[in-house]
Amino acid sequence: KLLSGLAALITAAPTLADISVYSPPRGVDASLVSVESVQRGLGNDPEAIFAYVRDKVRFTPYLGVMQGARGALLTQSGNAADKALLLAGLLQKAGRQTRFVKGTLDDTAADALMKAALAVPAPRDEGTPLDPRLTALCTEVTQQVEEVLAALKAGGQDRLPFKAQSDLTARVLAGLKDHWWIQLRQGNVWIDLDPSFPDARVGQAKG
Repeated sequence: KLLSGLAALITAAPTLADISVYSPPRGVDASLVSVESVQRGLGNDPEAIFAYVRDKVRFTPYLGVMQGARGALLTQSGNAADKALLLAGLLQKAGRQTRFVKGTLDDTAADALMKAALAVPAPRDEGTPLDPRLTALCTEVTQQVEEVLAALKAGGQDRLPFKAQSDLTARVLAGLKDHWWIQLRQGNVWIDLDPSFPDARVGQAKG
């Protein structure tokens, strides 16, 4: 009787919104910028997918996997490992088989990769409007960066000490030589795809 009475009370009670948990507003719906949605837009052509990751996702030098496929997609940047993860994810969504390759860059290739990372990107065609979702994302990221910089300055850390900068640069340059890319299976042959270098071609690996 107690349970049946409680059930009747719950059923009869008006439905109220749960306001006990605060959900902050989001500047962009990240589900709209996903590996699946980008792959659908690009189609199943491996060369088109490779060109997208090579040309649209800027190479950024840092050590280790920090963003993964989706992070590289959202920020439109990534190191060799994260760009390889994104390329593999897009190709796998297109129904293709891939595998990861780890190699070593020589000094010339590592230097070229660093120069590509430091190069000033070409200006965007002003006649092509940005997707409003990406504009919102850029605004949100800019605000967060400003907050981080303000916090650093409040703590008296305008920039890293010179020696720390030098040590970090040396570590990044050494880390660049540990290079990652992927291979795409075509029949019984594995084809190299290295999207980190801006002049990379299908079937070419510099590692």
